[in-house]
Amino acid sequence: MLQRWREDVYGLNPKDFRPWFASWAQHAETQIDKPCGGDELTYYRQILFPSWASNHATLFAEATKSLVYGSEEHITERNPTKAHQMHLPPRILQQMNAARGRLRTLAQRDLFVWITVMLETSSPAPCCEPTVFELFRELQRIGV
Repeated sequence: MLQRWREDVYGLNPKDFRPWFASWAQHAETQIDKPCGGDELTYYRQILFPSWASNHATLFAEATKSLVYGSEEHITERNPTKAHQMHLPPRILQQMNAARGRLRTLAQRDLFVWITVMLETSSPAPCCEPTVFELFRELQRIGV
């Protein structure tokens, strides 16, 4: 359906410009400092739609992984062109945000499971209290 839409509306076949896009993306990645101010996540937000539309699976996977693991807030795409109607289908961003939320939940659960074990111990070791305190101090320091 997507291919037919692009051919009907824009007269483009993604297979025709995939090699060009792949070489452009390779060059653009070395130039992140210029268009994105050195912000890798901005680059990946901008590259989401073109990599998806051109079926460049490697770059799309790289962008997805970087945004899911690196974003501190809701994942969005960024269209740097004046063709504002060109966006990813909403389900793709929804699934990326769901994956990010699930990773956060797993990390929090696994991070605190051993603290629960210490608290449930009938006679905790004397080092437990300072250990838990230092853990929370380090988490605060690294911005978790």
